[in-house]
Amino acid sequence: MLNKERFMDMVSMKFDGYTLQEIGNKYGVSKQYVQESFSSFFTPNKDAVRNCIYPNLKKRCLENKISVKQLSEMTGVNHTTIRDFFKGKRIPKTKTILKMSEITGLTVEQMLSLEEEKPC
Repeated sequence: MLNKERFMDMVSMKFDGYTLQEIGNKYGVSKQYVQESFSSFFTPNKDAVRNCIYPNLKKRCLENKISVKQLSEMTGVNHTTIRDFFKGKRIPKTKTILKMSEITGLTVEQMLSLEEEKPC
């Protein structure tokens, strides 16, 4: 069973370019287990997404003056698709979520949260 800290370390490893097999080896779990863990985490509730798509991601883009076009160029994802993410019409793939996390400086957990960040 993965705890939150361990899972986020696994996500960080994936983001750093480690393969699923390498991540599994480090934590003594199978490649399939790692893949299933990522899939379940990166597949948000579609009904919730339709109501409010990643408010922290959208807020951070606005704060940093990152336009849809710029985010599109930085991620390699069509600008129409980026707009659809914000409207809740589409759900980003795992690699896109990781890339947008890197661009905005949000952790994956913060980015996927449907609750807005609390100011420090």
